[in-house]
Amino acid sequence: GGELERLDVHPWLDELTEFSRRGREVILIGGEPIISPSFPAITRAIVDGGGAKITLITNGHFLFKVIPKHIKSIGHMHISVDAASGDIYQFVRPGASWENLMRNLDLLNMSGRLFSVTMGFVISGSNYHQLPLFPVLAAKYGANVSISEVFGIIDWMEPGELAIHNRHLDAVDELRDLMSQAIVSAEENGVNIDYSLPSFGMRGAVHQ
Repeated sequence: GGELERLDVHPWLDELTEFSRRGREVILIGGEPIISPSFPAITRAIVDGGGAKITLITNGHFLFKVIPKHIKSIGHMHISVDAASGDIYQFVRPGASWENLMRNLDLLNMSGRLFSVTMGFVISGSNYHQLPLFPVLAAKYGANVSISEVFGIIDWMEPGELAIHNRHLDAVDELRDLMSQAIVSAEENGVNIDYSLPSFGMRGAVHQ
């Protein structure tokens, strides 16, 4: 997203087409790649190669720009959501609109897509209590679930708010119990779930 906005990608489009011709996967990540002025040219170059599919990592707010124009070039889509309800979503993602996200997800549902979708949930002290609810939301949109934690240097963050870590959460047992409930919820709703919470000694996958 941000990098593409400052970069002239046109000198590399032929190379990208050749890369695609060899059948590789191309991952587009941001910022928000969909709003980059280069996004149409990049997807066109990949389609022209004919071999690769795009994995698109997005916040989901601009899917209307992808559907239906670029939908055939996508092999997988990862949508960062991090909440199961509007109040928590707008708390963990200030300035973002839950209603707009839902409209775009509804549009994706009606698109006749042939690619897989994963909805991502990065745990924080503000959202971890919604873990069991998240697979229910994902099931509504035919999506898989990915649960992860914040990585990197987090000592400067407010404990239990911007990040979650076993040093920052008193209720470690509660988190583990909620993660177990999320796995059961995924199984009951026919949703694939992958989770990577190494700080809490939890990592695994349950595929239907």
